[in-house]
Amino acid sequence: MLRSRPALIWVALLLVYTVISAVRYKDARQEARPYEPGHIAKALAAGHGFSYPTPQEWFFLPHSGDTTEYRPTAWQEPVWPAVIAVAYRAVPDPERARDALIALHVLLLIATAPALLLLARSLFGPKLGTAAGLIAGTILVLLSDVEAGVFESIKSQYLIGLEVVLACWMLVEARRRPTPARGATLGAFLGLTALTGSATVLMAPLAAAALFKARKTAAVLLCAWAAVILPWSARNYSTFGELVPIRTGFGLILMSGNPILAQTLEPDKGGCPGFRQPLFVARNAWDAVSRAVLPENAKRLDSRPVQCGARDLHDRYFAMNEAERDHYWSADAWRFIGAEPRLAAELALAKIGRFFLLTGSFAALISIAAFVGLGLSARMASAVAVFIASVSQAVPYVLSVPYSYRYRYPLDPVLLLFGAYAIVVLATRVRRASLPVLETRWPSPSKRV
Repeated sequence: MLRSRPALIWVALLLVYTVISAVRYKDARQEARPYEPGHIAKALAAGHGFSYPTPQEWFFLPHSGDTTEYRPTAWQEPVWPAVIAVAYRAVPDPERARDALIALHVLLLIATAPALLLLARSLFGPKLGTAAGLIAGTILVLLSDVEAGVFESIKSQYLIGLEVVLACWMLVEARRRPTPARGATLGAFLGLTALTGSATVLMAPLAAAALFKARKTAAVLLCAWAAVILPWSARNYSTFGELVPIRTGFGLILMSGNPILAQTLEPDKGGCPGFRQPLFVARNAWDAVSRAVLPENAKRLDSRPVQCGARDLHDRYFAMNEAERDHYWSADAWRFIGAEPRLAAELALAKIGRFFLLTGSFAALISIAAFVGLGLSARMASAVAVFIASVSQAVPYVLSVPYSYRYRYPLDPVLLLFGAYAIVVLATRVRRASLPVLETRWPSPSKRV
C-alpha cells in the first residue's frame, strides 16, 4: 500500500503544501531557533563534548570568580543536539545549517503521515485502517500548527512524533506475533526514542506490560531498552556523581509547577524560603495554569526555583553541579506534593485539562474524537495498548507545566489516528443504517390505493 501510486501522490501533495508554507516562512524572514539543544550542539561541533556554554546557562546564577567556559551537561536528551551538531559540522554557514534543519523538520513531519497509514492498517485492518490513516496523516500536516512548529523553532518534537508512531506499529506487530527478535528491536527503538524525548520513558514498561502473555519477548524488550539507555546514564553518573538516567531539568519544572505555582493560589502554602510573595495571584487552579503558560510568566516561573536555591543554600548552591541542583529542586517539589496532596491534585487536574483541551489548534476536538475512537476500539487489546502507551507522554507535563504545543505534538499523531478511526466507523454505521431507507421500492402512482 505504501508503495502504491495513490499513496505516493498523497505524500507528494502533503510535501507540496509544506513547501508552500516554507516559502511563506522565508518571505516573512522569521528566524527558527534551536534554543538549548542548539547551544549544546555548537559545543559538540566545536569539540567541547556534550556541554553548555556557561554564559548561556540561564538556570545557573553568575558567581564572581567563575571563569569556566563550558560545563558538562545533561540538560537535554542527547539525540537531537547530536543531530544539530552534525548539521553545523556539515554546513559551516549558520543560516544554511538552519535551513537544512528546517528541511529535516519538514521531512520528519511528512514521513509521519505514511507511518500513520502503516500503523492504521496494522491496527484497524486494510479497509478501515487505510481510510483512518489517510485522514489522520492529512490532518496532521494541514492543521497541527505547521508553521509555528516546523519553522519557528528547531527542536525534537517532529522526530519524537515519528518515533512514537513507528514504535506503536512495532508494538502491534510484536503483539500479533511475539518473538525475542521483535522484542529486542522494539526495546532498542524505544530506548532511542527515550534518548530523543524523555517524556516517552514510560512507553517501554507499558509495552512490556502489553506483551505480558509473551514473557520472554517482554523481558528481552526491557533488556534491550535498558542497554540502549545505560551508556548515557553511566556517562551522566561519572560526570555528576548523581543518578541521571536520561536528563536533568525535570526537578526544576516539577518545583515550578507545584510549590511555586501553588503559591499563586494560596500564598501561605507552597513557594520557597525567602519569597513570601507569589509571582502572580490566581483565582483558582485553572486560572493559575492558564497564567503560568503566558510568555511573561513562564520564564519567571522557572527562574524562581533557581533564585530559591541560591537564597536557601547560599554559597553551597554555587558549588553544586546541575544534577545536584536538580535533585534539590525535585526533593523540595515531592515534599510539597506529599504535604499538600489536595492542592497538588487541583493543579494536576487543571494541567490535564489545559494539555488535552487547549494546547494546540483544535486541541479539544482532536482529544474528544480520539477518546471516542478509543471507546469504539476498546475490544481491540492492541488499540488500547497503543493509546495508553502514547498518552503516557503527558505524565511529565501534568506533573510540571504544559507550556507549549511542542510538548503535546509527539502524541498528536496517535490522537488524530483514533479520532479519524471514530469518524470512519461512525460514517460507516450511518451509511449502513441509511441504506434500507434509500433502497426501499415505493409502489408506482397507478398502483397506489
